Amino acid sequence: MYIWVNECVRSMSFVKLVDKYIGIPLCYFLSVLKPFINRKGESILFIKMWGMGDAVILLPLLKELKTHKKNTKIVVLATNETKKVFEEYADKIIIFDSNVGILLPFAIIKTISELRKENIGIVLDFEQFARISSILGFLSGASESIGYCGTGKELLYTKCIKFGSEKHAIETFGDILRAYTTTITVPQELIPLKVSKEDEKIADEFIAKNKLGKNIIGIHPGSGNTATFRRWEKEKFAKLADKLAEMGYYIVITGTKEEKELLKWVRENTTCKPIVADGLTLKQFSALCRYFKLFISNDTGAMHVAAAMGTPTIGLFGPNTPKRYAPLGKKNSWIYKKLDCSPCIEVHKGIVPSECPAHKNAECMHIISVEEVLERAKKMLS
Repeated sequence: MYIWVNECVRSMSFVKLVDKYIGIPLCYFLSVLKPFINRKGESILFIKMWGMGDAVILLPLLKELKTHKKNTKIVVLATNETKKVFEEYADKIIIFDSNVGILLPFAIIKTISELRKENIGIVLDFEQFARISSILGFLSGASESIGYCGTGKELLYTKCIKFGSEKHAIETFGDILRAYTTTITVPQELIPLKVSKEDEKIADEFIAKNKLGKNIIGIHPGSGNTATFRRWEKEKFAKLADKLAEMGYYIVITGTKEEKELLKWVRENTTCKPIVADGLTLKQFSALCRYFKLFISNDTGAMHVAAAMGTPTIGLFGPNTPKRYAPLGKKNSWIYKKLDCSPCIEVHKGIVPSECPAHKNAECMHIISVEEVLERAKKMLS
């Protein structure tokens, strides 16, 4: 399912190295030039390059900004992985191609060159940790910029905002927008991604080909390739699928192509033999979500996409906290077992462990029972 997730993962490791060892000294060096940046541009640069879930959460804010600044050009700096989220409300999207390995310096130069043609007056940087976003924003030539404090990137902003780690991400992102203008109200609902008729046709054909009825539940046992200890046990997903199927529901398992073996294992260890949906694009997956009566997912981008498409969604949390990343919306719910070590994922601090740092084998996920998820599902389906 959706190729975009894993392209994002592959591109990040080298970028992180460059950001860590070159980004800090470069921020300090460039900060000396701040007094000489006085170009009065008119366009707004809206930066969100990584994190599919973050991009989906940000989309209502971009829509609000576009509504209030109808006569102002809004340029979005994205990656190939997130651009499809923003295309409906951006006047222009500039792609930072981070998936080029050692050619990254050339990608940076190319991006800066494109940015400087856009007459940018203010930068709104929604990246939580990466310094490279503040560097690109600074070198766009904008005279004003707003972003989060910490990690040295604040040296390049004209206004620095404290990251709100104790509230939902949409409010934290909203802090940057409110620092720019007080006329915007931060939405409390996600908005659907725009899908084409071709995407809808592919979703329709998937449903018809697999002879699925109207009562369909989507289950997402994966989480991309980063921090895979966020995943609920595959054995429990298999048991849950069978119990839901016993209630008369068709089950569709979603995931990426790289998670194909995981999806195969879950299917083979069920009695109901659910349908597997992998290899879909972002928009095709979005269209498919509209068929689901319920979507049950680990804490990952697919969870936010399903919620945005209006599908009642249950998010399973442990290493990350629903306080920041719960699926937004009144129809949605989450299950979270907070331990003394929770949360151990702190994206705004650059902390995204590859394995459970408490050496408890992700106990926070394991103590979520099948019965608990099933009861929550029954309640939401009723």
